[in-house]
Amino acid sequence: MLKKIRRLLFQAFSVFVVVLAGAFALNTLNFSSKQIEVTSAPPKEIPSAVVERLSQAIQIPTLSYHSHIDTAAFIHFKKFIKEKYPLVDSLLQEQLVNPYSIVYRWQGTKPLLEPILLLAHIDLVPVEGESLQEWTLPPYSGKIQDGYIWGRGTLDDKVNVLGILEAIQLLLSEDYQPERSLYIAFGHDEEVGGRAGAQRIAQYFKEKNIRFEYVLDEGMVVLEKALPGLAPPATLIGIAEKGYLSVTLRVDLEEGGHSSMPAKETAIGLLAKTIRTLEEHPFPAKIDGPTKTLFEYVGPEMSMPNKLVFANTWFFENILLKQLSKQASANATVRTTMAPTIVQAGVKDNVMPTTASLTINCRIIPGETIES
Repeated sequence: MLKKIRRLLFQAFSVFVVVLAGAFALNTLNFSSKQIEVTSAPPKEIPSAVVERLSQAIQIPTLSYHSHIDTAAFIHFKKFIKEKYPLVDSLLQEQLVNPYSIVYRWQGTKPLLEPILLLAHIDLVPVEGESLQEWTLPPYSGKIQDGYIWGRGTLDDKVNVLGILEAIQLLLSEDYQPERSLYIAFGHDEEVGGRAGAQRIAQYFKEKNIRFEYVLDEGMVVLEKALPGLAPPATLIGIAEKGYLSVTLRVDLEEGGHSSMPAKETAIGLLAKTIRTLEEHPFPAKIDGPTKTLFEYVGPEMSMPNKLVFANTWFFENILLKQLSKQASANATVRTTMAPTIVQAGVKDNVMPTTASLTINCRIIPGETIES
């Protein structure tokens, strides 16, 4: 009887293994490439005037600060656009949203169609004094040298601002008019949260009940070896953005004392324990939404056995998440992250502080909320 049970269990297990292997093979076989076949277009020569305009834009230091705004620089940049792109300024309708951001409307021939929105930002991250020596050329020089334009903003994000303006200026010079109306919006404080720029622009569109067919923002990067087993470079397309939340924790003790006789529990020590606890208990990782879509597109391009794993995430999900969690960029793709970014405590090296604070920055994965 016992032998018969063992035989049946072995047979059942064998059938399970065969079925599982068949499912793996079938899913992997059907896990075909989703890439679009396109014909490469030869690169066009960029007119020197276009290069010169971007160089000039880099020379206007439109810097973002949390505490203040350099109004003169942003007013200068708006004047620069009006001078260098006269057709854009004269034929498109400027929407007055705030003094420093820029919003234009290009009326289409079919006003019943929902418009599209092109986004970019004109502000830059300031260059810290101690890092100036690391620059090959001054960060706001806009120097044209060795086939490059040098300076802060050449990638993030004045290249997109001027790219949009150059394209529209060219189309206007050819008397082109789109069927669908088009808005362009350039925020002035994206690098510090966008509250006065992008948020006010979004509020303006909401107040005017303007809904868009689609929105295009600054692009992402092309990565080499983006994931294990992925040989070709991956051109990433962002279809969602993680949420943003900063939380400040504060410890208040009744007594501080002298460092020669420290208490068993200290304000800094309690915060240190908090940081360790948070690092040891991250938010759960998962594969869904935009992350799932990403894996569905890159998975077929992988070599075996990685392709088999991504074709069968229903079975390998836990193993896959464990591996992805080991790499910082991949970990940020599959979970809400939290990172201690600011710690403040103490004013003297021999005095125990009675207060200490910790700021934790969270980046919330699409599908989750601040409440969740």
